[in-house]
Amino acid sequence: MAGIDVDVSAFLLKGDGKLRNDDDMCFYGQPSVAAGSVALASSDNGRTEFRIDLGPIDGMIETAASTRTMK
Repeated sequence: MAGIDVDVSAFLLKGDGKLRNDDDMCFYGQPSVAAGSVALASSDNGRTEFRIDLGPIDGMIETAASTRTMK
């Protein structure tokens, strides 16, 4: 949509649905987390992609969630 800013983020969540700490938030200011297991791969033309490699993610993490915020 023209004129609307959209921020996207990915979060690595524990079983209780909470972050362990800020290092589990992937977004434009921190485009890679968990030693590169989750990374903001591209953001062009209104489309954003995250790359996720589940293998190396800590066993405490049960969910990878993404969000978008429109301004």
